[in-house]
Amino acid sequence: MNTPVPIIFLAFANEYQGGRYLHKLVEELKQLYAALGPVSSNENADDSKNILCELVVRQNATIQDIFDVFQKYEGRIAIFHYGGHADGYQLLLQGKEGESKIAHAGGLVTLLSRKKNLKLVFLNGCSTQKFAQDLTTRGVPAVIGTAVSIPDDTALQISSRFYNGLARGLTMAGAWEEAKAEAITGADPNDTHRGFQLRAAETDRFPWDVEFRDDAAKEIFNSWNLPGVANQPLFGLPDPPKQKLPPSPFLFLKPYTSDHAEIFFGRSYYIRDLYLKISEPSSPPIILLYGESGAGKSSLLDAGLQPRLAAAADPNTGETLFDVRYQRRDQDLGLIGTLAEMLSYYTETSAEAEAGAAAKPEKDPNLEKIQAIESLAKELEEETASSFLSLVERYRAVRTYQSSKEHRHNLYRTGDLDKFAGAQLREAWLNIEKKSGRRLVVILDQVEELFTRSNPKMERELEDLLQVLTDIFGAPAESADDRIKGKIILGYREEFNAKMEARIKEYGLSRSTVFLEQLNRKDILDIFQGLESGVVKDHYNITIEESLPEHVANQLLAGKESVAPGQRPVAPVLQLLLTKLWNKAYRDNSHQPAFTIDAFNEVESQGKEMEEYFETQMKRSRNGNPKSWSLVWHWISWPFTSQTWAPPSAAPSKTSGGATAIWRNRPTSRISWTNWSTASKAQKSFC
Repeated sequence: MNTPVPIIFLAFANEYQGGRYLHKLVEELKQLYAALGPVSSNENADDSKNILCELVVRQNATIQDIFDVFQKYEGRIAIFHYGGHADGYQLLLQGKEGESKIAHAGGLVTLLSRKKNLKLVFLNGCSTQKFAQDLTTRGVPAVIGTAVSIPDDTALQISSRFYNGLARGLTMAGAWEEAKAEAITGADPNDTHRGFQLRAAETDRFPWDVEFRDDAAKEIFNSWNLPGVANQPLFGLPDPPKQKLPPSPFLFLKPYTSDHAEIFFGRSYYIRDLYLKISEPSSPPIILLYGESGAGKSSLLDAGLQPRLAAAADPNTGETLFDVRYQRRDQDLGLIGTLAEMLSYYTETSAEAEAGAAAKPEKDPNLEKIQAIESLAKELEEETASSFLSLVERYRAVRTYQSSKEHRHNLYRTGDLDKFAGAQLREAWLNIEKKSGRRLVVILDQVEELFTRSNPKMERELEDLLQVLTDIFGAPAESADDRIKGKIILGYREEFNAKMEARIKEYGLSRSTVFLEQLNRKDILDIFQGLESGVVKDHYNITIEESLPEHVANQLLAGKESVAPGQRPVAPVLQLLLTKLWNKAYRDNSHQPAFTIDAFNEVESQGKEMEEYFETQMKRSRNGNPKSWSLVWHWISWPFTSQTWAPPSAAPSKTSGGATAIWRNRPTSRISWTNWSTASKAQKSFC
């Protein structure tokens, strides 16, 4: 996507008379250009991967200069920075003859309030709060202004640090907090100030404030970053660890894990968003990630985010920054027990209880069903069979572990959560951070299963988790060493977000949210960009016809930018098509597989919406093993909301159309795309 990068407009005006020359103003221009220049088109005309912005600079700026620049670059200026003398509702600019001239802010308010893509105005002069408030009242999203006179040295320091942060890819909020932390060191009272005159009664408060138009503008400030806007979402993020790449860059319908990080594409913007929410200390400690079923939440967390967090290191010391622990909710342990397991917390009596449980292994109630699935898998295509068998292997591993795990992390006493559970888990969290010297990042996935696969022994599972999180993050620290530095991500399906938000609000927990949408046009283009970059390009040597990415996006999105909520999930369909496209291209030329529009159209025509694939698999299963076929038919027609496996009813006959009829009539059947969000994982894997 060749969209123009955002413009940062830097305007400066000094006073050369009256002994109020700002010696640091020229240095401010130099330092801001030194910070932003290396990531601007001004210095990287031939290196698009390092271009995040364009700089427009006006030194000794006049009112005419400011109006001319905004007119010339209409719609592209994202940040306007003014450095110089100011006082209340006035700025000191240059006159036409080079003389200093006081400019009243009214005209600038009118100008700036009409610029729809302007995200921030930074007024780095004295006492500009009234000006800032008028700008936000008139519609500018965010304005950094000052309530009092500011020292010239401190003004240089805070602006330089802020733009350094933006150039490194931080959000506006993250860069601002970093700049504030550095500036709060005190200032020389004899330093030159950026006001027309220094008042006698200046307060000791921090001079700068950020004014916001509304809550939505504050959200923009908290998330806006140059790489995201410049379509370079992975800029500055650590590369995932090197792994042995699989034979194909596409995994059919298998989930992506941390082993596949180098070939996981299409979610780069979300990876950046989550990474910044984790790495920026000013962000809330609890992050809620939710999205439609089939959008790929687990793959995003496991393959997209986790490996990059694990690879993050301090640029000065090289020490690893994060201790990352990812786990999905365990039904037997519940959310609290799963969290305890992630924190390596064990109850005092766990050893004895575990030994007793191991002595009495339980019979697996699903043994016959598992054996039937294994028999069926032998008759399916290799990729599909592998998906089924991997689930069976995982199930058996879990069964082996289940006999003892409940006793190892049990923080419940006679059905109620131990009143000291939160304090105990906070201590466990703190011990991990102290011993490792790293910030602990806990990723607790599939939280929605507390509703869909509840544990009858834990009637207040969500409330118990929120109470524990309140104790972990809300308890006052006795010292800086006792402060929790890490964060937790809770991943769940979109339909449960209202319940989650309502309960979290009751507990007053500080959190941020990320809504994972279905793949949109930008995400699809990101997939193809990933295939042509770095180690993936070198290893698979794929050539991609220039117009193919847009063609694929148009085909899958029907010419739109994204699919509507509740519509067919794009990710699994695209994954299937790209797998088949790879197989065809590799057969044609294994040394340089070519992805072309003609090849894609041929692959797509072979199985529009996967119907032909589904029908072929059903026929093979029905003809080869009628008993297993009956089981499969029951499986795909099994009510999505049921948690029990009822005895199969009669399977459809060969002449009745059977499962193919179910598929073709999907708008009214239980496996229709409209019901996709409530389908079980097994059903989605099968489809």
